[in-house]
Parts: sequence; structure tokens; C-alpha cells
Amino acid sequence: MIDTIPSTAPTLKQSITARPRGRSFVPQVVVAGYGYWGRNLVRVFHQLGVLRMVCEPSGPGADQARQTAPDVPVVADMDAALGDPAVDAVVIATPAETHAALS
Repeated sequence: MIDTIPSTAPTLKQSITARPRGRSFVPQVVVAGYGYWGRNLVRVFHQLGVLRMVCEPSGPGADQARQTAPDVPVVADMDAALGDPAVDAVVIATPAETHAALS
């Protein structure tokens, strides 16, 4: 179950300003959820080369995410995803009633 974003997670502004100047910025994205919309987001972000990780707690959804993006880690725990300092953005693709708990 995905609870809340840990208070230690860096903000997008902190992540961007921590990067060395002079390099082009390529955001690293986590997609939370591999359901109706999540599967499309994972596919597109993977094709763009910006997908850092997928967070999907269900076994079948995690297996499907691994097939779509075989070179990208799939985790069940949101804390693991947000604990990665390279993550710049999180896309929430879960049922609407879970959004408040994730933000």
C-alpha cells in the first residue's frame, strides 16, 4: 500500500538546482501505478528515456510493467522510489480516491 511521500524526498526545485550547470536537464520520472492510464505513461516515458522507476504493488501489474520497460526497476514500495535522489518527478496514475494519500 502506498501511504505518503516521505518528508526527506527532495522537491523538484531542489533536484534541478543540485544538478551541475552546463548539462542538459533530462528529468527522471517515477510512475506510481500500472493500471488503466499507468501502462500508457510507463510506455511513453520509457520511449522518451526518462523513466527511472515504476511503483506498482500488485504482482500482475508489476509483471506487466517489467515487460513494458524491462530495463527499469519496478518496486512495490513508494518509499523506495522516493528515496532515490535521482528522481525528479512522480506521476500518480492510481485510482482517484488514492491521490490525496499520495500527495
